[in-house]
Amino acid sequence: MKKLRGGATAAAAVLSALGKEALAAPSPSHLSVAAPLQRDVVTGERRLIQETRVVPRVSGVVREVAVPDGGRVGKGEVLFVLDPAPFHAALAVARAEVARATVTLADAHAALGQVKKAGAARLTDSDDHATRLATFRLAGDALAQARAVERARLRDLGRTVVRAPVAGYVSSDRVGIGDYVLAGQTVLTGIARPAG
Repeated sequence: MKKLRGGATAAAAVLSALGKEALAAPSPSHLSVAAPLQRDVVTGERRLIQETRVVPRVSGVVREVAVPDGGRVGKGEVLFVLDPAPFHAALAVARAEVARATVTLADAHAALGQVKKAGAARLTDSDDHATRLATFRLAGDALAQARAVERARLRDLGRTVVRAPVAGYVSSDRVGIGDYVLAGQTVLTGIARPAG
């Protein structure tokens, strides 16, 4: 008991040495309180955007821009029109060549027929027949080639109208009316659409 009293006495002596301030309640801390932040949060599926570059399939001068930047287009809708005049001229030349080759083939056919009749009557030799047959075949090949060129020129004329390959939004026109564009090289515009 004596030991305990001695410890209590020592504690009392320490408290007395610190004074009354040590016994007072601790001062409150200064805390800031903020109101909770409220905000609407939109959640959803994140989708990637793909852009399809549109390039002309023939070279020429842009005559018309049909859809403005940011405009919505459907697949197959007209985007640009190139000047068709040079393509009409090229098609006219090709059609004239088809007509000429047709006449040449008809003449070669008639000449071959005459040689066949003369050969039947034994009025001509086989060399003449072979020459006329070769001429007829070459004329036929020339007509086939002329028709192929005509089809190509007609296809090129159709390609002066540039259509949207996909549906989406026109991202940016990179050319304007009067600009000369190169087949397969000049980017006319881009069409943006969600991926997938």
